[in-house]
Amino acid sequence: MKKGKVFKVLSTAALSASFLLGGGLSVSAAEDDSEKIQAITYFVDGEAKQLPQDKWEDFLNRDKPVNVGKQDATNLRPLGKSSTLQLSKTAESPSKDYACYAGYEYAGTKQDDYFESEGNDAKGSVVINQTSDPLTETSQLSTTATVSGKVNASGSYNMGVIEAQVGFEIGATKSWYVSQSTTITVQPGDKGWIEYGTMSEDWAGYYYYLTSNCDQPQKQWISADGPKYKAKLAKTANYY
Repeated sequence: MKKGKVFKVLSTAALSASFLLGGGLSVSAAEDDSEKIQAITYFVDGEAKQLPQDKWEDFLNRDKPVNVGKQDATNLRPLGKSSTLQLSKTAESPSKDYACYAGYEYAGTKQDDYFESEGNDAKGSVVINQTSDPLTETSQLSTTATVSGKVNASGSYNMGVIEAQVGFEIGATKSWYVSQSTTITVQPGDKGWIEYGTMSEDWAGYYYYLTSNCDQPQKQWISADGPKYKAKLAKTANYY
């Protein structure tokens, strides 16, 4: 699992000494050359959405997935397509008044969501503003930037079962093409660029076969991470 790079996120105190960018985004006026986040944008069905600033730090400074612990595999609640069926008690089964639809299940839970990008290919060209006015230019990709999903499992599995629980195609690939490069507004004396990637999610849990008696005789722990939405970071730093 990749660790997220640590970026400088503006605090409330820093914002009081900031200036406003076009579009209502703020960036610190501190005289240092550390990277600063101007905005985080993700895209749902093609519609741009801004990630609230109070979520930036957790989204970017990703050291490890949230530790929720492995579930008790003997007491898994049937999930996904399975459900119980009411049965009449019989002489052969006097105490059981239910059954389950047999099939494979993934009892995974979301561990984390985070920004993911693939190296230098994901960084657009740097816009340098040596004028006295705000400068808006395209931060151009030089090649396609792609993020792909990954699954860690010790045995075989059905990806469709996992994705039914996750709620999206976690094993899929999302790409930013050169023609999709976007603009950034840079203040005088600063440089700025766009980093193109995805809002990805990390899931983990038991994958198992659920019998008609609601037992789980075949279990394995599976973790999966992959891109849910395309996303981009607008970043700036002092040029001089």
